[in-house]
Amino acid sequence: MKERTKKISAKTLSMKVADKIRNEIIFGNYKEGERIIEQNLSEEYGVSRIPIREAIRLLESEGFLEISPYKGSIVREITPQSFKETYIMRISIVPTLLEYALPNYNSSTIKQAEELIDKTINNLSNTSFLHFVVKIQDIMYGPCKMPYLLHIAELVLKRHLMVLNIYFNSLPHNNSTLDGYRNFFEICKTKQYDKAIDYWTETVKNQYQLINTEFTRWYNSKGNPF
Repeated sequence: MKERTKKISAKTLSMKVADKIRNEIIFGNYKEGERIIEQNLSEEYGVSRIPIREAIRLLESEGFLEISPYKGSIVREITPQSFKETYIMRISIVPTLLEYALPNYNSSTIKQAEELIDKTINNLSNTSFLHFVVKIQDIMYGPCKMPYLLHIAELVLKRHLMVLNIYFNSLPHNNSTLDGYRNFFEICKTKQYDKAIDYWTETVKNQYQLINTEFTRWYNSKGNPF
């Protein structure tokens, strides 16, 4: 039993390390192509290299890191094609998540969402918007009570956030707005669930078209063929 407990603890530690590294990548503190050095991370996080190595393997499987023959583990580049794949995953699962989540919404759900929107809009910045997207997704989809789908949605969102970070910090036009979120929850108050699902699905499509146009232009400006 003790041995099994140790294995669980070690796994939990590697997942915590993976969360830290993943967030550093999402928020641009580790740049595309940057080398991830096990020894440096071990010293920074105060853990052995074993959970660091396990965390790196996990992030490689999720597509955040890749193995370079000469550099080892590096931050994977985001391309328009990979962003398109992320969008396809989002648009495929969002309607299902909402279909099962919306009937479980209550006044507390709506209130929590509206308070988060108001709090964010009063102190809106690129970073606060990214944090907002993570929190609002939990509110929107969490009530569906489908942990496997929610896990997939979380991974897809984090890939999406990498592009959002580039969009906000590298592109000239990045007018953030929370109107779409506010409108969605206004529809939810009326319990018109089909209308809410259609509205949010269309919003996700429009977000992708807007961001992808600018992201592709930015990507090509670096001399990358598309």
